[in-house]
Amino acid sequence: MRIIGLFAAAIAIVLFAAGCTSAGSAGDLENAEWSLVASSVSSSNLGAAGITARFADGAVGGSGGVNSYGAEYELGRSGAIEIGDVTSTLIAAVDEEANAAEAAYFALLREVVAYQVDGAVLTLSDASGNDLLVFERAE
Repeated sequence: MRIIGLFAAAIAIVLFAAGCTSAGSAGDLENAEWSLVASSVSSSNLGAAGITARFADGAVGGSGGVNSYGAEYELGRSGAIEIGDVTSTLIAAVDEEANAAEAAYFALLREVVAYQVDGAVLTLSDASGNDLLVFERAE
């Protein structure tokens, strides 16, 4: 009976650990190149703007479509993430749509409180659980 109890406890721990990683782990998120493919912004196709992200060592950075950007981030429990103030280079594109897409992306980053990695897809969400930004791992 004692062996069965230990076995059941071991299975419970494995299942609990699997459930805890469903939001993705830092290893899934970090040190990968991500390309934005969709967003909650309906007025602009941010997925076509060439926006990228790379999370590593507490900093996220990449291309906002026009400028290079960076921000600090901190991971919490169960897929929580806090992204700090975004800084970027200050180049303006001739294409106003590109400028607007980048501004919308930076604004959405400020609303992100959760992340989930599912295979090659990274989803960043707000406090209400709404998907804000969807990335695919770059090849």
